[in-house]
Amino acid sequence: MVRALAQAGADVVVRYHRNIDLANRLVAELDGMNRRAVAVQAAVTVPAVVNARRDAMVRQLGPPGIIVTNAVFQYPWETRAGAVQRGL
Repeated sequence: MVRALAQAGADVVVRYHRNIDLANRLVAELDGMNRRAVAVQAAVTVPAVVNARRDAMVRQLGPPGIIVTNAVFQYPWETRAGAVQRGL
């Protein structure tokens, strides 16, 4: 999703839990698209941490125009066509 937003012209914050290397690789990829991107580690279960990270990102990138929350269980993604074929 973050790649699509960057391709559409958005600057992005990549929030990660533990995998800083993956987050940094994604930021480098987005930088290569001439977008501003920042990797941020944040525990989303601690309101004070969330608020502090939010304030820091607003200072760095300005107020958000789009917010995407992605707190889901990880499972294999499939295309919509694949889901239709499976009867979903």
